[in-house]
Amino acid sequence: HEGLPETLIRPVDGTEASILAGCSVGPGAWFPSARSVSGPEYVAALLDHGNIELRNQEAVMETSGEAPVVWCTGSAAKNALDWRGLHQIRGQLEVLKPIPGLNHAICFGHYLLPGDDCAVLGASYDHDDHDPEVREDTAEASLAIAQVAFPGLSMHRTGRSEEHTSEL
Repeated sequence: HEGLPETLIRPVDGTEASILAGCSVGPGAWFPSARSVSGPEYVAALLDHGNIELRNQEAVMETSGEAPVVWCTGSAAKNALDWRGLHQIRGQLEVLKPIPGLNHAICFGHYLLPGDDCAVLGASYDHDDHDPEVREDTAEASLAIAQVAFPGLSMHRTGRSEEHTSEL
């Protein structure tokens, strides 16, 4: 955190971190202006924008003059683009029952996100793993890591898991 303004990031002890998170956590860093975004709501708003048009399942933004081009293809990017260093990473998310008091995202190597009707624990980070199936051993490993990070926090799976594959 050295050299960065405290308006961006500042260290917090366990007591302050717990107050900010709304549940018992250890010391960490606080990002005062950080926010979370609902992916489906954000994409819906983008697609509703007058300058964004959906073509052949590809979002295209047209502006006057030069503009950067963003092509989002998810795990298909590796096959579509010949970029060195691009490789597949499998990430599995765990959907948990709501965690009372959790009111901010918590990052600890993994992450824990609050929601209205659930919490999300994510994500595994498996390089060059092409298996799209949700795995029980991955779910158990993610939950074990979270329990070590937050021993007093009660986390229970809803039975839903989601697999996500991306390219880096």
